[in-house]
Order: sequence, then structure tokens, then C-alpha cells
Amino acid sequence: MSESDGAYLLGALSPEDRRAYEDHLAGCPACSAALAEVAGLPGLLGRVPADAVDVQEPLPADVLPHLLAAVQVERTRSRRRFRVALGALATAAAVVATALIAPGLLSSHRQPTQLAFAPVGEVPITATAAVIAKKWGTEIDLRCTYEGTSEWGSQPYSLVATDRLGHEEEIATWTAAAGKPVTLVASTFLQRKDLATLEVRLPTGRPVLRLRT
Repeated sequence: MSESDGAYLLGALSPEDRRAYEDHLAGCPACSAALAEVAGLPGLLGRVPADAVDVQEPLPADVLPHLLAAVQVERTRSRRRFRVALGALATAAAVVATALIAPGLLSSHRQPTQLAFAPVGEVPITATAAVIAKKWGTEIDLRCTYEGTSEWGSQPYSLVATDRLGHEEEIATWTAAAGKPVTLVASTFLQRKDLATLEVRLPTGRPVLRLRT
């Protein structure tokens, strides 16, 4: 790095020397790169208070090299601050990404919505079911409760799936007991879009609960 670089930045060259220096820079990548290294010199000098400069005394011969070295230190500090800021930005981006992704992860583990069966007449039995589409068909998560003491208790009930063409398929059976909830998982090869109704039926075939899907 030459003294001409610093003198050029400080405006200490004569007009003729300045034009000659700029003509040289246009065709010399090495000198252009060297000049870029000390581009912060004027700004560094601008930080020096005016009353701290005694213009009556001649400047030391090595003042320019010291100033150039100070510029290099300042540039190194600036790069370090930039890296720290970049790291903080990356951390903040990771936090934001986690905040955006986490709700999706949580939602994937939520329990499926339970749909309520409608009673067919006055019956002492209630039920809900989650109807879950699968690649192979449909899964039904059934929850059923019997609260009566009539002849409908202590007998088998069945869950019947009907498609949109009217075809029926019995997919589960269980026995009801008063005050004892029944939870079971049934399945059918019917696709979710083809499933029309689910019915809870007595052994006689009479439906007591119905869910239109």
C-alpha cells in the first residue's frame, strides 16, 4: 500500500497528480483493491476533535502509516460486528421458523373430531365417532354409552356402515352395560368419500343411532 493511496483519499494530491492517479486506477486492479482497504480513512479522521489537532507543529513522518493501520483495525472490528449481527439474525430466523412450524406439529397430534350420532326415536344410548380417512379405507373411533335399565341393556349392538349406493357392512359388535362406556376402533374398506351413514343397531336390525357422514 503506497502513500499515494492515503494522499488521494485525503485530497492531498494536486489536480494533475489526482487525474494521473485515477487514470492509473482505471487499469490497475491491484491498486484499486489497495485503495478500497483504506476507504475508511477520511471517516476515521473525521472523528478526531478539531481542538485535538495542533496545526502549528509538523506532523510526524510516520503519521500516514499509523492512520492506515488504524483503518485496518476499524475494518476488522466492523467485519466482526457484522458476523455477530448475522449470527443473531440467523438465530432469530430459526426461532421464527420454529414458532411457525410448531403449531403444525402440534395439530398433527390432535385427537380427531368426534361426531355425535343422532338418536332414532327415544333410546337410552348415546355415541360419538371420529371418522378418519385412510389410504386403505376408513377408520371409525367409536365411543358409546348406555344409560338405561330396560330390555335394551346387556345385549349385543352392532355398527353398520352403508355406502352411497345402499350397500351395508357390519364392521363391529359389542355388548352394552349400564353406566359403562364402550370405546372401540372399527374399520371398513369403504373410502371416506363413499361412506354415507353409520348406524348402531339392535340384534333385530333396528337402528337406534345414526350418523350421516
